[in-house]
Amino acid sequence: MTKKMREKLFKEFKGLKTDKERWAWIIKNQKYGITVWLGRVTTTATFDKHPDDYLLNFYFAVGCGGGVFDLLDCVGVKCSGV
Repeated sequence: MTKKMREKLFKEFKGLKTDKERWAWIIKNQKYGITVWLGRVTTTATFDKHPDDYLLNFYFAVGCGGGVFDLLDCVGVKCSGV
């Protein structure tokens, strides 16, 4: 993915108002190599090969219990623990 595309996607994500919109965007854009990072107090996402360039932040953390990983896997979202 080009830097221009990452910037476009990052801007789109930043323009979203709610976490519901952010989750829908993450699901829709999995083809761009986005990984969701699950922690106890934060939920973030990054573009796989550029984790430090663009950090996509959620307002509410969803936690890092096993059920969350299973749920995201079922809807096709790549995720990992922090």
